[in-house]
Amino acid sequence: MSPLNTIFIAGISLAVASCGFFSAQMVEGKLFGGQEVRAISAGNLHNCASGENKQVVCWGGYNSTRQISMLIGQLRTNNVQGSRICDDHQSIGLICWGYDGHGRPRLPSSQFLTISAGGSHTCGIDQNQVAVCWGSNRQSQLMVPAEKLQAISGGRFHTCAIRQDHSIVCWGDDDHGLLNVPEGQFRTVSVGSSHRCAIRQDRSAVCWGDDEYKQLDVPEGQFLTISAGHLHSCGIKQDRSLVCWGDDEHHLLDAPAGQFRAVSVGSYHSCAIRQDRSVVCWGDDRYDQLEVPEGQFLTISAGHIHSCAVRQDQTVVCWGDNSFSQLNLPG
Repeated sequence: MSPLNTIFIAGISLAVASCGFFSAQMVEGKLFGGQEVRAISAGNLHNCASGENKQVVCWGGYNSTRQISMLIGQLRTNNVQGSRICDDHQSIGLICWGYDGHGRPRLPSSQFLTISAGGSHTCGIDQNQVAVCWGSNRQSQLMVPAEKLQAISGGRFHTCAIRQDHSIVCWGDDDHGLLNVPEGQFRTVSVGSSHRCAIRQDRSAVCWGDDEYKQLDVPEGQFLTISAGHLHSCGIKQDRSLVCWGDDEHHLLDAPAGQFRAVSVGSYHSCAIRQDRSVVCWGDDRYDQLEVPEGQFLTISAGHIHSCAVRQDQTVVCWGDNSFSQLNLPG
């Protein structure tokens, strides 16, 4: 691993290392003039953050798809997936920008309570608590159920949602039996690449879909939260210990010991926040994904080969690959 060189530019600390084609760095700074950062989301090649005034700012990605964006007024929620970004605007409803190869910016006129972007389609729950989807329909991703929903999660070619009675419904691509959802009542659902995981009302966890890398071998016990990734998943158990299962490439299943507040699974690395609010990451370190920043953190999001987190003093820190300016925080 190359040694890091630290540069200070306009109040932002930038640590740089060369990794061939990839550029491994660590960048930190304040967003929204130092106001509270309510949420941060690391996408494939870019990131978004929302502030206390419900503004959203995004950075990174391909310039040609306009992902290096842009303050869009007052937004309720934001979701990042692949090559586009969608947000729920307080006054005009939903707006999206980025790659539109499947007509994704052709938006319905509804106002949305929540939204989730899939691989080539996007779905949201409108004010009537009904799902609305648009974009590619090659795998019947737009054939939404005619019933009220309370949560939704879009995947590569299909979507899952939690009904009002807390059961799960899925539609779209049925590869690997993804639509064969488990019965029962659920608290949350998390969509991975080719498998899905959910926490039941009794806090036991279940996964379904592709099992080539034992993604469905869920540990016993009660879970507080769960995160499904590319070929593995991690969850925090009732005693706040961390457990992972599925593909063990890059030692992805070697979860650290201790008690944890949050976990986020990327493609080939995972990150978590300990009880003392320090950050730990494990897995692939080819682009310094495991070179975590010091300090106490409120939230974390692991992307493809980079991560971002928010400190208690509202400083945003991003580290890992910077090939597409994922770490270049906007001023």
